[in-house]
Amino acid sequence: MEAYDYYEYKTEIIDGKEVMLASPTAKHNYIIGDLFSIVKRKIGNECSVFCDSMDLVIDEANTYIPDLTVCKKSDITDGARITGTPKFILEVWSKGNKETERTKKIAQYEQKGIKQFLEIDYVENWFKFHNLIEGKFELQNSGTLTKPHYIQLDFLDFELDVYDLVHNCGEETKRYLDAEVALNGMKMFIDTWSDEEVNEKTGIPLQIIQKVRGTQNGSI
Repeated sequence: MEAYDYYEYKTEIIDGKEVMLASPTAKHNYIIGDLFSIVKRKIGNECSVFCDSMDLVIDEANTYIPDLTVCKKSDITDGARITGTPKFILEVWSKGNKETERTKKIAQYEQKGIKQFLEIDYVENWFKFHNLIEGKFELQNSGTLTKPHYIQLDFLDFELDVYDLVHNCGEETKRYLDAEVALNGMKMFIDTWSDEEVNEKTGIPLQIIQKVRGTQNGSI
């Protein structure tokens, strides 16, 4: 059986064997869907983001379906599978993912050359974020999700709060990104306004205005 055969139901190919995937929980889907929404707000035209739907071919014996994948459009073959090397992958682990399965996937993502890899276990309430450096994953950030934790997503040039994503549906992040778009669109009109004036006339929360302006050296 070839690793890139097509199926009417969702499966992965692991060591040449077809493995059916269990249906995810609502929480699992919320995390993936919310990150998809965040990425779509920032991603450029050269890249695509896929939410739990696209085969990633590792080699002839292994094909996975990551929970979320960001790759160049040129990495996609026949519009149906990713044969190139993604920029970013998210895996949301569940109780059904055994430790050996997790370890194997991480090793093969490293072998594939995935540039950034985020793993989240919402049941145990932790995350780990890896960057590929000289062909090896290095842990950049990790911890228990009881407070904000920021990770740098290189493909977006943006810091993501993993706590907000998991426990607040990414709402703070989405508000920030929407405000960033709005403020940049009004730049020529509000460039000389104070933060308080922008808040009064646009209704955008002052804290978000200050955060957006602060990331751009005090101006929009």
